[in-house]
Amino acid sequence: MAYTKTRLLRGFTEVQDLFDFIGDDAIICGGWARWCASNNKNPKPASDVDVYCKSEESFEKLRLALEATNAMPVYAEKPVAITYDKDQTRFPGCPRIQLIKPMVQGRVVTMGTSEEILDNFDFSVVRACIVSSREVLVDEHFIEDEEKRVLRINNIHCPISTMYRVIKYIDKGYWIRPMELVKLFVDWENRPADYREQLVSIFNDIAGGKEMTKEDIDELEALLHID
Repeated sequence: MAYTKTRLLRGFTEVQDLFDFIGDDAIICGGWARWCASNNKNPKPASDVDVYCKSEESFEKLRLALEATNAMPVYAEKPVAITYDKDQTRFPGCPRIQLIKPMVQGRVVTMGTSEEILDNFDFSVVRACIVSSREVLVDEHFIEDEEKRVLRINNIHCPISTMYRVIKYIDKGYWIRPMELVKLFVDWENRPADYREQLVSIFNDIAGGKEMTKEDIDELEALLHID
């Protein structure tokens, strides 16, 4: 994918302390960076800040540094991320911080260069990362798609999880062309039969009122994020 730089229009003040803290070991990207670069009038800010590390060593270094501040209580930890309490005092004014765990598995890449990490994101309008107080690195279609508030699907980890994200962004005022949705049906049909059966079985259990164990939730989360 091709990327370009665009102006950072808002939102850096809130994350400046965090941006300086993570240095060259990680990047702030996704929803918050999208908000910073959006040309739309009064775009809705993201509710948290996603931080992606460049390597496993960078992740461990940053995790230890964050928790060594004694002002960064862990709100939740899942297979894909560590979420720190929104009311933390180390970075006043900063929304809740999500430290994404490093992973390279199939099309799921959550560490590496800025471009390698952004290639992992599903929509062109979230392929954005803050590179300085003035600039954001974005997908080549970002400006056009963000102005039109249209969802362009560039990567699918799981068609079901992507559909949930489509619904989430439609609720935020975005829309999607029918041919983009077709990509999800094609992806589902191309999945191995055992993958589809496993997902359907889990969702049937949920619909039937089964109490989900931690292992069930971890398995579902992995299936929704890994190809």
